[in-house]
Amino acid sequence: MAVEMSTAEFQPQADELAQVLELLKQSQISDTAVQREVQKKLEELKKIPTFSYYLLYVLTRMTNEQQVTRSLGGLILKNNIHAAWSTYTDEAKRYVKAECVHALDESNQMVRTTVDVVIASILSQESIHAWPDLVAKLLDQMNSDQDQVVVGAFSVVQKICEDSAFYQIEDREYALRTLMPALVELLLHQNTKVRLMCLQSVNFFLGIRSPFLDHFIDDRFLARLFNCMNDLEQSIHDCLCQALSLLCNLYFNKLTNYMPTVARYILHRTSDSVEHTALEACEFWLTLAEEPANCREVVRPYLAELIPVLVRRMRYSEQDLRNMKADLECDELIPDRAEDIQPRFRRSKQQQQQQQQQQQDVNSMTNVDHNQPSDDQNNISNTNASVDASDHDDRTHNDNDNDDDDDDDSASGCDFSVDASSEWNVRKGAAATLDVLSNVFRDELLPHLLPILDGDLFQHDWLVKEAAILALGAVAEGCANGMAPHLPTLVPYLIGCLNDNKALVRSITCWTLSRYGHWILQFPNERHFEQLLKELLRRLLDVNKRVQEAACSAFATLEEEANFELVPYLNEVVQTLCAAFQKYQAKNLLILYDAVGTLAESIGTCLAKPELVDALMPPLMAKWNRTDDTERERYSLLECMASVVVALQDNFLPYCTSVFSRCVHLITCNVQTTPELVSGIMDLGSNSGIPTTQNNGTSTTEVGGQDFVIASLDLLSGMVETLGQQLITLVAHYNLVELVKRTSLDQSSEVRQSSFALVGDLARTCWPLVEPHVMYFLTVLGRNLEPQQVSVCNNAIWALGELAMKMGSSLLPHARTLCRPLVAILNRPHTSKTLLENAAITVGRFGVYCSTEVAPQLPDILLPWCLSMRNLRDNDEKESAFCGLCRMVIVNPEAVVPHFAYLCDAFASWSSPKSELKALVCSILYAFRQQMGEAAWQDCVGKFPSPMLERLQYLYGF
Repeated sequence: MAVEMSTAEFQPQADELAQVLELLKQSQISDTAVQREVQKKLEELKKIPTFSYYLLYVLTRMTNEQQVTRSLGGLILKNNIHAAWSTYTDEAKRYVKAECVHALDESNQMVRTTVDVVIASILSQESIHAWPDLVAKLLDQMNSDQDQVVVGAFSVVQKICEDSAFYQIEDREYALRTLMPALVELLLHQNTKVRLMCLQSVNFFLGIRSPFLDHFIDDRFLARLFNCMNDLEQSIHDCLCQALSLLCNLYFNKLTNYMPTVARYILHRTSDSVEHTALEACEFWLTLAEEPANCREVVRPYLAELIPVLVRRMRYSEQDLRNMKADLECDELIPDRAEDIQPRFRRSKQQQQQQQQQQQDVNSMTNVDHNQPSDDQNNISNTNASVDASDHDDRTHNDNDNDDDDDDDSASGCDFSVDASSEWNVRKGAAATLDVLSNVFRDELLPHLLPILDGDLFQHDWLVKEAAILALGAVAEGCANGMAPHLPTLVPYLIGCLNDNKALVRSITCWTLSRYGHWILQFPNERHFEQLLKELLRRLLDVNKRVQEAACSAFATLEEEANFELVPYLNEVVQTLCAAFQKYQAKNLLILYDAVGTLAESIGTCLAKPELVDALMPPLMAKWNRTDDTERERYSLLECMASVVVALQDNFLPYCTSVFSRCVHLITCNVQTTPELVSGIMDLGSNSGIPTTQNNGTSTTEVGGQDFVIASLDLLSGMVETLGQQLITLVAHYNLVELVKRTSLDQSSEVRQSSFALVGDLARTCWPLVEPHVMYFLTVLGRNLEPQQVSVCNNAIWALGELAMKMGSSLLPHARTLCRPLVAILNRPHTSKTLLENAAITVGRFGVYCSTEVAPQLPDILLPWCLSMRNLRDNDEKESAFCGLCRMVIVNPEAVVPHFAYLCDAFASWSSPKSELKALVCSILYAFRQQMGEAAWQDCVGKFPSPMLERLQYLYGF
C-alpha cells in the first residue's frame, strides 16, 4: 500500500502513538510467544500508510524516549523502506528524507547511528543527486569546529563514498564533485580520527576511474596526501599505502614526477614493524608490477635496498609460529578440525583437458570439451598464401561456463599456500612481491638476491634459512635462466634440506624443489630426479602433517613434469601412496587423491600392471566404500577415480559395480527433475521446459549437491568411454539412460555439459539402450546449441554427432533442422576454435547418411568447414566428417567452385587417409578435373603452393 498521507498535516494521534510505543517496548522482551505476537502486529501495521510516519516520529522527535526504543523504531522503518520505498509517494519520500536530515543533529550516539542506517537504506533505493539537502547538511557538518559533529558526518559520507562505485555515472560524478574538495581540506584536520576517516573516504573515490578525478588530482591534492607521510598515527600509514596503490593503478601519470618520494616512502613502510602496514606496502609493489615498463623505471634504483627487505619480511614472525603451533613437530596423529580443511574447488573441464593435451597425443575431438587444435606437421595450409585466410586464425574465447575458483595466493600466479597460515600476510605478500619482480626484472634481479641467499641458506637460525629457501622458489620462474648455472649446486643442497629437523624447513623445501622440477628433468644423467623422487616419497610419509601436505603437492607437480619418467619407479611410488592412505588425516587425504589422479593422467595405462592395480585399488576402494556421501572427501575421491578408470582400462572391471552404483545413487539423491518434466519433452521444435542460455528453466539440482552430480556424471562417462559395451548390463540395470534424461534438463550449465558428454558416450557404446530415447535427446541437445555457453554447446554438438552416426538414415527428417544452428556457429565471428572444429565434424557426420538434406547448405558450410578441419590430426571423427563432406560435394558440386582451393587444402591435411575416404576424394578431384578440362585444371592447380601440390600428388595421385 502506498504511503499517501499529507505530511504537512501529520500529527501523531496519542492513542496510535501509544500503541506503536508499546509494540516497540514489547519487541525488546525475549519471550518467544511475545515475539510472535509482536511480529504479527508488525505485519498488520505495515499495511497502514501512517505507520512509517509514526516510526520516523519516534526515531527523530521523541527525544525523551529511551534510546533503545527510538532505535528499534528506526530499524523497523529501515526495513519498511528497503521493502517498499517504491510505493511511497513523492511527498512521503520528501518528508522522510527531510526528517532524516533534521535528525543528523541528534546528539545521542545510538539514535544517530540508526539515523545513518535509515539514510543508507534510502540511498540504496534513490539517487544521491536527488537528495541535495543531505549533501549540503553533510558538508556543513564536515566544516564544523566540533570534532564529534565532523566524525558523525563521516558515518554517512563514508557510506556514500563506498557505494559511489556502483552509482550511475552522473551520480558518481556529482558525489565526487561535491565531496572530494571538502575531503582534501580535512586531510590536515587536527583530529586523528577525522584524518583517518577522511583518508578512508578518499580511498573509496580513488578506486574509481573518473573524468573529474583526472582533473582534480593535481599538485595541491598530492601535497595534501603526501603530508600524511609524516603522520604519527599508524592507521594513517595503512590508508596512505592503499591510496598510493590506488593512484598507481588508475592514475599513474599523476604520480610520475613524485615517484622517488613515493617509492622511498613505500620502501620504508615495507620494513615497518607493524605487519599490516608492511603488507599494504607490498600491495603497492604488486600493483606497480602489473605494468612492467613503469615498474622497471620506478623500482630499478631501489632494487638493492628492496630485495633484502623483502627477504627479511618472508621470515615467519613469532605470532605466525604461535598461531601455527610450529613447535609441534610430530602431529600426524592429531585429527584435523573441520575448519582447517579448505574447500576444494573443481577444476574446469576445459582446464583439465588443456593439461591433458600437453601430456598426451590425444585425438583432436573427444567428448568433454577438450578438442584442441593441433599443428600437424603434414598440414601445409599455412604456407599457402593464396588460400590461407588470415582472418580465420585462432581467437581466444573466455569460457564463462566454467568459472574456476583458483585459490591463488599470489598476484603473479605463484601459489604460496605452503605457508601454514590461511590468511594473506606479510610473509606471503613479500614472497609474491619477489615473485612478480623476478618476472619483471628477470636475471637483473639476481645480483641483488644471490649474495643474500649465499649467506642466509647456511645460517644456523632456521627461520632465516627457511625464508631463503622460500625466496629461491619465488624466483624460480622469473629468473629461470640466471638460476640455471647455480642449480647443480643448489638442487643437491635442497634435497638435503628435505631431511632438516625443522618441519617448516622440510615443507618449504618440497615446494621450492617442485618449482625447479622442469630443470631437474632436463638432466637425467645427474640423477637429481631419482634422488628428489626418493626423498619426496619419504616426506610423503613424514610425521608432520604440514610436510605431508607440501610433499604430496610437490609430488603431484613433479608427476605433471615427469610423466613417463616415473615408470621405472612405479612400484615404490604406488607403495608410498598406499601407505599414505593409512596415515593421512582428512585434509591431506584430499591432496593425496589429487596426487593419485595426477599419476593416472601422467602415465596412463602404465599404471594398469596387475601388481600395481592389486596394490592401489584396495585402499582406494576401502575409502570409496567408507566415505559418507555428504563428506567433502567424496568429491575428491570421485575426481580421482575418474582418472584411475581411464588408466586401468579393463583392469578396473572388478570394481565397476560398486563405483557405478554409488555414482547413480549420488546423482539420484541430488537431482530433483521430475519425471513429468522429462516426459513432456517430445517435440523437436518445442523449447518448453528445456534449459538453454536464454531460458534457464527452473532449479533442478540442490546447490550443495551440484559438484557431486557433475563429478559422478564425469566418472560414469569415463567408465562408459573406457569400458564400452562391457558396461551395458550395468547401464541397463541402473536405468542410467533415464537418469541422464533428467540431468540433461538441469538448470546448471555444468550439469548439462557433463550430461551431454555421457549421452555421447552412451550412444557410442550402448546404442540399443539409447535408441528408444533418441527423439528426446535430439530435442534437448538441439535446444542447447547456444554458443554463448561454449562447453555446454560443445558437448551438445559432439553428442549430436555420435547420435547421427548411430541413427543413420533415420536422422533424415531432422537433419536440416539440427544442421541449421551448426552452420550458424560455423559462420559466427569470434567463436572458440574448439567449438568451430566440433561443429564442423558434426556437420560432416550429418552428411554421411543425410547428404541430400544437408548439401543445399554447402555454400554456407564449405569455407569455414575447411578452415577448421585442416588443423585436425587423423582420427575416426575426422574421417567420418570428411566422408560426409565428400558425399555433400557429390550431391552439390556447384557449391564447391568458389572455394575449391580451400577444399583441396583440407584434403591435403591428411597424413594417411583410409581407403574409403581416399576413394571418395579421388573421385571428386577426378570429376572436377574432367569438368574443367585439362588446360583449366592445370591453370587452377598451378596457383597452389608447391607443398600443397606435392601433398595432393602423394596422397591422391593428383
